[in-house]
Amino acid sequence: MKKYLVHILLGIIILMLLLGLIKIDALQKNAISFKNEARLLDHRMDNLSNRVLNLANQLEEERENKNSIFEKIDIITSNMDSKTLEYDLLYKIALKKNTKGDEVFLIFDNDRVKMTKNDIFYTASIRASALKEYQPMLLILNQDTELIKVDEKLYVEDQVFKMLPQFIVQPNGNLEFYNKKLHADYDIMLHNLSVDNSFEKNAEKNFNLEFKSIKHIVVVNGNIVQEDELTATEDINHIWEDFRYEMDFKIEDNIKIYIKAETKHGYIYSSKIADFTLKIDQNIIHNIDSHPMIYIEDENGNEVFNYE
Repeated sequence: MKKYLVHILLGIIILMLLLGLIKIDALQKNAISFKNEARLLDHRMDNLSNRVLNLANQLEEERENKNSIFEKIDIITSNMDSKTLEYDLLYKIALKKNTKGDEVFLIFDNDRVKMTKNDIFYTASIRASALKEYQPMLLILNQDTELIKVDEKLYVEDQVFKMLPQFIVQPNGNLEFYNKKLHADYDIMLHNLSVDNSFEKNAEKNFNLEFKSIKHIVVVNGNIVQEDELTATEDINHIWEDFRYEMDFKIEDNIKIYIKAETKHGYIYSSKIADFTLKIDQNIIHNIDSHPMIYIEDENGNEVFNYE
């Protein structure tokens, strides 16, 4: 009798465990379903927010267009010169209202340029610098009245990297001082962004074609102690080099590490990835600058542009 009672109790316990597992499974499924519904609701709310934002932007643009004096603005760039970094900039502007006797001027880089009327457009052609960004103003004169209008659609950004190659320097590693020596351990990746931009369109572009030379230069106390020529091989838009070396180093010694590149038109790109002076005679780790500035100089050594 006791044996049967034990079996019955075990059966009840097993049954309760099974029922518990079934309930837990149901709760888990409900939780998953709730999470999925919450995600779906979030997704729908995001879509709704985006639609409301787009609608608000459209209404604002329509309001601005309604209040604008401009019917149409066309800006055309051409004749880009990679040596002088200049290009032709043509403005074609149609006004919603034209009054007989109107004289229209483009105030461009502090100069007043008279625009020529051709059909519905007023036009002006300017030789511009690729190094500058421009926000011109329109001046309309009619007898004794004068109207000056500023519009962001007249804005032109700099055109540097439509004429010159653009690359970024991505170093990683450190300089470590111990046992009276400086130990260098770092790698440098150069990524050529001009492969993807519109500079000299339809031509195959890589480091070896765009640059006369690309060098890794180590300077200690003002003297060049190491100079390495870097070249692209299999991958046309990447250069990746590892550097490991050591040298005697003492208090007040200074080390600077540069990447320098010269384009076929004589522009010099310079990026300093390390500038370290030893101040105390103890173990020190100095990290390489992982996001260095890049400076572009002309053939006379004048800085013309910089970027990060």
